[in-house]
Amino acid sequence: MLSHLAASEGQSQQALSNALGIHRSAVVALVDDLEQRGIAERRRDPVDRRAYTLYLTPAGRDLLADLERTANERDVELLSALNASERSQLISLLQRVAESQGLTAGVHPNLEPGAGDDRTAPEGRRDPPRADSAKVPLKDQ
Repeated sequence: MLSHLAASEGQSQQALSNALGIHRSAVVALVDDLEQRGIAERRRDPVDRRAYTLYLTPAGRDLLADLERTANERDVELLSALNASERSQLISLLQRVAESQGLTAGVHPNLEPGAGDDRTAPEGRRDPPRADSAKVPLKDQ
């Protein structure tokens, strides 16, 4: 939720609810909690005085940076056996599974297949994709 909020600051709770596929009453409770913890804040919408827009606070940005750093460290550990092409393929496959289960797309705005960086591959694994493993056909394709 924090990464989505950071990517789309100034949106309404309703827009956040729609983007995340979470019922709006649950978003209200989540934003209430984030606001109480000093991570996010509501501001009056300058166009519609009845509405509020959402923003991360400086503490929220710091927390998000810490969380992203920790997630990247865990990615390095978890995906160390895969090269960039294999990681891209894994992301694509997991997105297909999520889509087939009706999960909301775009909840993780920084997750893109084909990013192609080798930040998770150990020094010895930074090899270019092999022609025989670049695309593994699936039975249903």
